Parts: sequence; C-alpha cells; structure tokens
Amino acid sequence: MNRNSPTLKETFETARQNYSERNFKTAETLCYKILSIDNNHFESKALLADIFSKAGDFNKAKKLLNEAIEIQPNNVSILNNLGTACKKLGETKNAIDCYEKVLQIDPNNTNANYNLGVTCYALKDLKKAKNYLQKTIEIQPDFALPFFVLGNIHADLKEYE
Repeated sequence: MNRNSPTLKETFETARQNYSERNFKTAETLCYKILSIDNNHFESKALLADIFSKAGDFNKAKKLLNEAIEIQPNNVSILNNLGTACKKLGETKNAIDCYEKVLQIDPNNTNANYNLGVTCYALKDLKKAKNYLQKTIEIQPDFALPFFVLGNIHADLKEYE
C-alpha cells in the first residue's frame, strides 16, 4: 500500500464494518487484499473463516481456521470454530479434539462444553453429553439450549421426575 492508501489496520476495520453490515463480499475482498500484503494477518483469516462458515463453505472455513491456529495456537474462539467446521464436515473426532483442547485452556468455556455435550449426544454417549451440558448450565444458567438437549437426554435415559 502506498502512503495515500489506508493502513492494514484501517483496511481491516473497513472489512469488519462491511461484515457487520452484512456486506460479506466487500469484507472478503478487503481481507484478501490484506492477506496479499501480510499472509499471517490473523484477524483477516478469522473473519474470512466466519464469512465462509456463514455461506456454508466449511472446507474453506476449516482451511483458514487451521492457518489461524498456526498463528495463535491457543485461541479458544478459533479452536471452537474449527471444531464446528469439522463437525459440519462430518469429522467428529477432529471436532471433539478441538473442543477438548479449548477446555484444556479454559475449562469453563461455555461454547466448548455445550458443543461437546451436543456432539456426545449425537454419538449417543448420553452420560458424557449430560455431564458437559450440566457444566454448561453451571457456567451460564441463562443459556437455554443446553436445557432442551438435557431434557432429551433425561427422556432417553428414562430419568423422569
């Protein structure tokens, strides 16, 4: 970028603004412009991954999330998103690995506990699912979704009151 061009930081802020206004194509173009100058721009990779996830392109999202993890290996948000992308691609083992890594870093992470609970429920590991969902509720009692899944688990386990 020349002297009259916006800085990478300014360009990213414009990309983020476009993203928040749902101008995803413009945000995508700006992020790729940034990456053409600084291929390790973490925020651009993360934003692009989110754009592709919203579009349902989990292969591209996963690729970008893996690149972002190379830059910030312990970023719990990126690890959670990578787990979700893997899950959407049918890579359940990889998804679980991502969520478990989040919990190694942040045992009280609501998203990872919830995602593990839902994933274990889908795998019919009801006891593990129940534990993760109960932990989610302990951490964030006003989060409604784990209550619904937990209700299904109680029904499946025939645990009625």
